[in-house]
Amino acid sequence: AMRVLALLVAVQVALSAAAASTLQHVTLVFRHGDRNPIIPIPAVAADGKDPAWQGGLGSLTTLGMRQQRAMGIMYTQRYGYLVNHTFTPSAMHIRSTDVDRTLMSAESQLAGWFPPTVSPFDDAALMWRPMPVHTVLEGEDLLLTAGASCPTLRTIQENNHTARYAAKAAELAPVPACQGILNISSCTNAQFLAAISAIVGQNVTTENVGFPFADYLTCLLAHNVSVKPVFNPAGAVFAHIHNLSGWSFYQDFAGIEERRLSSGLLIHTLLQSFQTISAQLAKGIEPQRIQLYSAHDTTVASLLSGLDPDHFGIGTAPPYTSTVLMELHVLADGTPAVWFGLKYTTANGNFDDVVQNITIPGCTQYCPLATLQALLANVSVPLATMADLCGLSSSCEPTSDDDQAQPPTSSTTTTTAPANNSPSSSGLATSVILAIVGAGVIVVIVLGVVLTRYWRYRGYQRAINDDRA
Repeated sequence: AMRVLALLVAVQVALSAAAASTLQHVTLVFRHGDRNPIIPIPAVAADGKDPAWQGGLGSLTTLGMRQQRAMGIMYTQRYGYLVNHTFTPSAMHIRSTDVDRTLMSAESQLAGWFPPTVSPFDDAALMWRPMPVHTVLEGEDLLLTAGASCPTLRTIQENNHTARYAAKAAELAPVPACQGILNISSCTNAQFLAAISAIVGQNVTTENVGFPFADYLTCLLAHNVSVKPVFNPAGAVFAHIHNLSGWSFYQDFAGIEERRLSSGLLIHTLLQSFQTISAQLAKGIEPQRIQLYSAHDTTVASLLSGLDPDHFGIGTAPPYTSTVLMELHVLADGTPAVWFGLKYTTANGNFDDVVQNITIPGCTQYCPLATLQALLANVSVPLATMADLCGLSSSCEPTSDDDQAQPPTSSTTTTTAPANNSPSSSGLATSVILAIVGAGVIVVIVLGVVLTRYWRYRGYQRAINDDRA
């Protein structure tokens, strides 16, 4: 009887939670899967040699593909019902940076979201279905890679880094770390890193200890490549390298201007998207249900720093497949509200289905959209403002596919009449007739475009309703 009562209580709690808020839309911003190192430092390895990396430096590994597919399986179990477990371009949009590993990560995750049950090809053994992944040219992507696309941001970061890195270098390192590499009980971070530099034959400082040094060390360990004993991951030297790397990584987002320029456009775009979807729901219009953004650790970290700089301004770089989850709910009173979550993989690249809740400072777990917009107003940056601050043209970063797809320009044919220096009634009549005919043609073209788009929209609606039936 007690078990039955407990079950009834659990069911009631679940029903109450479902009634309290209704999920309408999900946006996921995630880092790519496991990759090869980008810049090799061979002396870190035990044998002093850089391994042969399959696919080349910086490429997504087979492990990374599997990680992303596993994440797709997890997310479709959590959110797949929003799109009836069927891919429809009008219901789901995928955007990636223009980098091989992020494009391939998006495709790998989609394989987990929508595993094909029927092959669209003549070869039935090829169980794969293409799905569109959108991108913007590298160097022009202010939305997801502002650090590489905004000259102003790079200048601010470089100016601020000098003093911060110098101060960090002068700080004392932990005693065990000093003993582990210098065999002394007291040393500064500068002395600690100078000892590392002597071992690896490259200058390692507070500025580059994270990338490329710690990045390469982590890649070796992740792929079971032996490293020099001093870099044993269980030792004090490695622990301090890890701490310095995390500190160094977040210096790119330490100031308000750095946060505005690195994550401001993304935050603004997300808020605008939530606002648009909320308005569509209020009018009974079927909205886009899921958005995926395949990007980098800097994208995830800058977004987290923009949302809550005090909580996420320390620690390590987001590991592979790390995801910021944003759920748009409609509460019982009709208020649109956003729930934030964070999904991290474990240090060894494994994953579980645990999602950490993020509460934005000054808000509740389900943050009303209007409140969220007010709280993030100081970091939210519209495209035109962002482009102006970065000294770029706003046309380089379209906010949607509609901005890229321009309507076709109708061609006009000009008839040249014989030259006549004096006006005539027949010439005037001809001009009037031509003007009327031209206006009629334009009206027909406009009506054709309107009707075509109307019936195309009706077709999308029928397709969505069929999927949900």
